[in-house]
Amino acid sequence: QLTATIEAMLADPRAKDALKAFGWQWLRGPSAQAAQIDGSLTGFSEDLRASALLELDALVGEFVAGDGKVREVILPPYTFVDDRLATLYGFGASTGGLTKTPAPAGQSRRGLFGTAGFFLATSEGTESSVTRQGLYVRDVTLCDSIPAPPANIGDRVAADPKLGTSAGRLETPECAACHLKMDPIGKGLG
Repeated sequence: QLTATIEAMLADPRAKDALKAFGWQWLRGPSAQAAQIDGSLTGFSEDLRASALLELDALVGEFVAGDGKVREVILPPYTFVDDRLATLYGFGASTGGLTKTPAPAGQSRRGLFGTAGFFLATSEGTESSVTRQGLYVRDVTLCDSIPAPPANIGDRVAADPKLGTSAGRLETPECAACHLKMDPIGKGLG
């Protein structure tokens, strides 16, 4: 009875919209929308942000319309690009609008962690952040909570600038306890 009820609910056209909205929130689409990017970042424009958001939306839509396997979001053999994203990713010319495109041979940029939207959601102004990227993976895909940094972290970084670097945080025992769980993952994505 439960299986039949769930199947009936999922067959309702509203289910796809609800699942897509859930996926958008889960993958932190709003963070990519709201990311504050320094205007001096070469190549960044609001048009590129719009393309990145469309790519994330298409990836979520494909997941919802497909078989629902997380692998299809994390490492699909394709991505979605328009002219701006094709140029950014080095894919060559696109067909204009956002299109589903096979990942070029030898190209590692694909799936959620290769999207411009992911890097927007985990950036700090003009730089990507290995810590934010690792935290995202831990939190979003592994459901692993990492404690918040100490309330006085800004003062501590000002007093000891090495704490502002990944290497410095990994060398400081009280910081390393959490950063060893995040930073190596983020470095692997860069």
